[in-house]
Amino acid sequence: MAKPMFTADLFHMMFNHSTDYLFLMKKVDDNYQYIAVNDSVHRLFQQDVTNLLITDILDAATVRFMKPYYDEALQYH
Repeated sequence: MAKPMFTADLFHMMFNHSTDYLFLMKKVDDNYQYIAVNDSVHRLFQQDVTNLLITDILDAATVRFMKPYYDEALQYH
């Protein structure tokens, strides 16, 4: 198995204090899992969403809207 090119530790070192909403995810079957999130995302969701799936956090309409963009990003690397 190939090593991830971006680790959670590296993500936090680079982006943790950004005011933008930044997250590192991986695809799990037909879903996406949060691997790391920055402080802004913690405040947005008012909880630690690390290791949760987008379907655990977001409503169905939002998932249907956003998922095609995540799929496209993976397709084009």
